[in-house]
Amino acid sequence: MSAEQGILQKVRGCEPNALPKWDAVQPKCVKAIENSTLARWCLAHGEAISIPELSDVKQRPLVRVIDQISAAKAADPAADTRELEEQIDWFVYDLYGLSNEETAAVADFFWDGTLTEEEEDQALLRAMEEADIDDRASLAEVLTALRTPDDC
Repeated sequence: MSAEQGILQKVRGCEPNALPKWDAVQPKCVKAIENSTLARWCLAHGEAISIPELSDVKQRPLVRVIDQISAAKAADPAADTRELEEQIDWFVYDLYGLSNEETAAVADFFWDGTLTEEEEDQALLRAMEEADIDDRASLAEVLTALRTPDDC
């Protein structure tokens, strides 16, 4: 099964639970899921995303991030909230049980092929953390080594 088929199967898998008790799911959470990268991916593939029932405990971390975005935008409408929005995306990926391969398929679908230096640094740091690399070299040392042109 391809990553795309797996994603669609997982998103569709929420439907047998019927509609969630809407009074139990905060509208903020519904909006966040509907505006997530996964929801945009689903729409691009002709699939609507269903909203599973969420316990209060599951909603709390999502509501905190949504409130942080709202506060940042209220203070400065041009505020950069990409990191917070990425947290929402990760919450949604986890909510639907996406594997690393499936998450990468969603991200690759929207990737335009360019990263800023800061985004490269963040991706490298995440990869190092996920790989559980020990402290043999600091991130700065690794970045310096990667960005030093070869003399060959």
